[in-house]
Amino acid sequence: TCTDGQYVADMRDGPVCLKECNLPAQETDDLLFFYDGESLAVNGAVSPGRHVVDVECANDTLKLVGPTTMSCRDGEVTFDGPEAPFCADTIICEAPNVINGETHTLANVEV
Repeated sequence: TCTDGQYVADMRDGPVCLKECNLPAQETDDLLFFYDGESLAVNGAVSPGRHVVDVECANDTLKLVGPTTMSCRDGEVTFDGPEAPFCADTIICEAPNVINGETHTLANVEV
């Protein structure tokens, strides 16, 4: 049985039981969090995995600078970048159009 978690496919070991996460309280009210397209409140449950929570600015006139997602690992939700994101009245560098390739845009970069 898998208590306090969910079975997740592991390429090496088959299904493994990983802890679910709860969104911790944030230092400011500047950010909004979404899980499966729905608003996520503090202490809201999140399935284990990478990039499972989307982050946006509460004030839609500001731009999010930094990581745009959060991941649930080992029972803890963390931003997918070295620093927490913040909202600012700034210009964000847009990802280039790529042909026959991919871009990985997990963070907004300020111009």
